[in-house]
Amino acid sequence: MTKIEQFFYDHAGFSWNPATETQEQGRERYAKALAAAEHLALEENWHYDWDWDNYDCGHAKGECSGRPEYCQLWDAERASLLASLSGICDADDNYRRVVQAELAVEAMTRLEASV
Repeated sequence: MTKIEQFFYDHAGFSWNPATETQEQGRERYAKALAAAEHLALEENWHYDWDWDNYDCGHAKGECSGRPEYCQLWDAERASLLASLSGICDADDNYRRVVQAELAVEAMTRLEASV
C-alpha cells in the first residue's frame, strides 16, 4: 500500500460486500479508490471551495462543536460543479482531505457513467 493509500486506510470510512470480500479487503479497496480519485483531481486541476454552511448540522443540539461547513468540487475552469457536500461538522485537515477525495470519487463515477 502506498503512503497516500495508507492515509485513506487510516482516516476514511469504508464499506464491503460480504458476499465477495472480507472487511479488510473492502477497506483496502476503498483506500485505493480514494487515493486514485485524489490523484485524478490533481491531474485534472479540479478546485475545492470550502465555506461556512447555513445548514444546521446539529450545532444547536450540541452535536457539532463548531460552525458547519460545505465543500464544492469544481472543474478546472470553475465552470461546472462536479460534486458537493454540506453540513460538515468539526472537520480537521485529515477529514477535509477525506471529504475532498470522496467528492472526487463521486465526480469520477458520474463522468465515467456519462461516457
